[in-house]
Amino acid sequence: MKTNPQLVYDIPAITTFRELMEHSRARYAERTAFLYREGDELREVSYETVYRDVIAFATYLRSRVPEGCKVAVT
Repeated sequence: MKTNPQLVYDIPAITTFRELMEHSRARYAERTAFLYREGDELREVSYETVYRDVIAFATYLRSRVPEGCKVAVT
């Protein structure tokens, strides 16, 4: 869906972090999202793994933080 005729690529209208995560997972699930070093070893983390970790963290926060509170994660 192209929302702006001046754009070169068709891009989805993503307005929330959840939508961004779901779109990335659907499109790039097995691709590498992050690389990091652990000692001398280079580790890869897929978009699927990042998605599952973010959902698990959000579920944890919902269970611990009172309704209506704002939380910032950096």
